[in-house]
Amino acid sequence: MSARAPLYEKEMEGWMKSKAMRDVMSHKKVVEATSEHKRLEYDAKALGRDFAAGRFHATMGFDDEGNYKEWVDNHDLKVIFEELYQIKEDLKALVGTKEVAEQEAIEY
Repeated sequence: MSARAPLYEKEMEGWMKSKAMRDVMSHKKVVEATSEHKRLEYDAKALGRDFAAGRFHATMGFDDEGNYKEWVDNHDLKVIFEELYQIKEDLKALVGTKEVAEQEAIEY
């Protein structure tokens, strides 16, 4: 154990290896295998890829007069909003599954 290790490091390691924690981690794989989780993951990654690829037209910064400005294309804002709304609906569908209810029961 290093000099900077937390006071309860051994207890934390023991807890992480406990049967209860193994059960929680095992059941998370069940939740991740649901179609609702896969849909949420796909839609969230798609939005992230769109941002990373620069598919949205936006600028921000100072203009020639020293004023700070931000601008986003209205069509792109619409697309972003619709994608975020779809992610919210995906999350809502996932939270309503029996697998997530079982996960909550195991964790708490």
